[in-house]
Amino acid sequence: MTSFKTKQNLIDALKELCLGCEVDYHPLGGDIIYCTQEYFHAKNNNIPIAGIRIVDILSGKICGFIYENKPTEVEWYDA
Repeated sequence: MTSFKTKQNLIDALKELCLGCEVDYHPLGGDIIYCTQEYFHAKNNNIPIAGIRIVDILSGKICGFIYENKPTEVEWYDA
């Protein structure tokens, strides 16, 4: 597992990209999907959730995670 750190709050950035809607985010030309739909749905309904899953677009396997308590980091999982 590797970690990527940034100064930006990634959860807030994804919320802005999704315009606060409950949709998943797929970067144009990318091979991953940020599962923001389940995260924002849980937050809007006061359901506990650890953060945002990042999945491989082809296999559907989890390849990373943005934890709510560490919103400036992405934890990447080795294949």
